[in-house]
Amino acid sequence: MWNLGIRKYFWIPLFIGFLPAFSFPAELKMFDPLTGTYQPPKVAREYKGSRWMAPSTYAVYIPAVIRSTGRNFFLKLELLDGVTFTSDVSPEIDFVSGPPHYGAVEFRLLHPAEDGGTYVEWLVTVSEGFQDYPPFFLSFAGVGLKVGRILVQGGSVFFQVSTRDALTGETIESPVQATLMKAVASIHSVTVQPGDKRIDVATGRRRFWGTAGDQDSTSRLGLEAEWSLWRQDGSRFISFPTDDLVILTISGNLSRISAFYLGSASRALTEDERSASSVEFVLQGDQCFEALGMPFNSPLAIELVAVDVPIDPRTLTLDVAFDFGDRNYVDQELLKGGVLTTWSLNGTVLTAGYINGNANEFLSRLYLKNESSVPGKVTVEVFTLPTPGTGSVSRGLVELGTIASRGVAMVKVAEDVLIPLGIPTSYGTSEQANFALEVVLAVPDATGVVQTFRRDLSFALGMSTMNKVTSQLSAYTMHFPYP
Repeated sequence: MWNLGIRKYFWIPLFIGFLPAFSFPAELKMFDPLTGTYQPPKVAREYKGSRWMAPSTYAVYIPAVIRSTGRNFFLKLELLDGVTFTSDVSPEIDFVSGPPHYGAVEFRLLHPAEDGGTYVEWLVTVSEGFQDYPPFFLSFAGVGLKVGRILVQGGSVFFQVSTRDALTGETIESPVQATLMKAVASIHSVTVQPGDKRIDVATGRRRFWGTAGDQDSTSRLGLEAEWSLWRQDGSRFISFPTDDLVILTISGNLSRISAFYLGSASRALTEDERSASSVEFVLQGDQCFEALGMPFNSPLAIELVAVDVPIDPRTLTLDVAFDFGDRNYVDQELLKGGVLTTWSLNGTVLTAGYINGNANEFLSRLYLKNESSVPGKVTVEVFTLPTPGTGSVSRGLVELGTIASRGVAMVKVAEDVLIPLGIPTSYGTSEQANFALEVVLAVPDATGVVQTFRRDLSFALGMSTMNKVTSQLSAYTMHFPYP
């Protein structure tokens, strides 16, 4: 007489060969080694093909019956919802004897996987009875599956395990189902921590204010992705092949930018690219994970060209796309028009587009007003007017001193600016006597006007407001050098 144990109940049949006509629930669950947890493995739904290699995961099947020696049974693994095998590579089954389960079994594959087939089945011979409910391990490594459009549509692939008594063919444990693969989006988005840098007017706008005068390292990126994810070929998602690309498109004023850096990746700009409106910075293979694998892992650094020309205020924007090297994946646009960094002046720049330097005939004056509550240094740079085929050229820069808080100042263009720079003031009436001026005040806000009149005061050419290059910023949010 056999003893047949079940959970919570023990039942002794009265006749040899008699089996119960009802069944009991077993337990089936997937283990994902990427997360180290019992949960369905997640796969990249961006793959648009129908053939998948099952991830290197395994299922744990725990029967509901404690079987004694000789109580052999059939174990059947079946794919559901029209999913089929694509080859003769079958899942593998294993059993580990030891406390508290003990027991010993042998497996014989009766029905292997086949192309287009939906199930495999083993005969399990119990050579030594169990003392508990032992787990059986079902490995899917290397098993090919045809899943149709289930995964690309964000669905899941299911399978079930059932058992039958080898002697009678009767079902003892009810069939149980589990999720073999669950499709999720691999990369969700890119998070940008925008940079913010001040251009130091005290250096003639040649450098940034602060310690790193030739570099902006204030921007940071974070790629939000399902890192515990499997690809179609059964590899881990974060093992980026060399043909996987993260493409950063940086747009805006690129003048004076030497190179971009992110992790170990770098992108140097040519002279022509510095004159363009955008440039691509491509991360390849392992650089994708190194630079973006953790949120804000690395700053996106911007290095300046070491030349003696001003840095223009600007805002740089960023587009990010993930380009799968495998064309069977759908590329993802992750970010469009995000602000990468903003460069603003730590002062005020006023310009006079035209002024006459012929001191023999005319007198030119600048009238400046400090609208803020802090004093600041004042510098003036002189530029020639552009002519056909020739751009504007700087003739030099002169420091005029300090303007008081809420103060005003008058600048005599010939005496205070041109003569100290060695620029002649005795031209005739030719165009050589005409200049443009750029006035930089190390204060948050200032205004100015320019006036030119004849030396004998017989007439004036009028008074015009100077153009303000920078936006008005609060003194509390700006960094500017005090005199």
